[in-house]
Amino acid sequence: GALAPALHQLSDPPAFVALARSSLALYRQLDQDWDQALGLEWTKGLLLLPEGPPSGLQPWPGVELLDSQRVAELVPELVPMPAGLLAHDQARVHPLRLVAALARRAGSVATGVVMTDLEVGGGRIVRVHTTAGGLHPGMVVFATGLAPEPWVQVPQRLVKGHLVATEPV
Repeated sequence: GALAPALHQLSDPPAFVALARSSLALYRQLDQDWDQALGLEWTKGLLLLPEGPPSGLQPWPGVELLDSQRVAELVPELVPMPAGLLAHDQARVHPLRLVAALARRAGSVATGVVMTDLEVGGGRIVRVHTTAGGLHPGMVVFATGLAPEPWVQVPQRLVKGHLVATEPV
């Protein structure tokens, strides 16, 4: 549920960060266009705690470098940390609310169905075989983390994050 491209700046390639920033802007516009149906929640700030010492750590636009005292003021329950980065203008969304909002506006949605095979023609997916029968989609979205092999054979990199909520979400 985190839509926080600023937090990927230290760990992911620039192209990924640019895509994430663009996606966040599009989610904001879509939520406005759909009368807040996506339920985006804009954070007061997301705290990133670097693994090592803060030497050489520099903030970037939209991200503030915090010393250990400021981190302790923000999250007093946290063990002492040498530094932190506070990312502003980030969002979170409840994944099920997002899916429901998207599904209400989609042509059709299949749930509880397993994809068993794909047919490709002209560089596009032309048929999806499922446990509920065949589908002829206009578009296919793989919302599985990594695109499933052997059907999608492109270089992929798993992006994983760990979040700790210090206030009710």
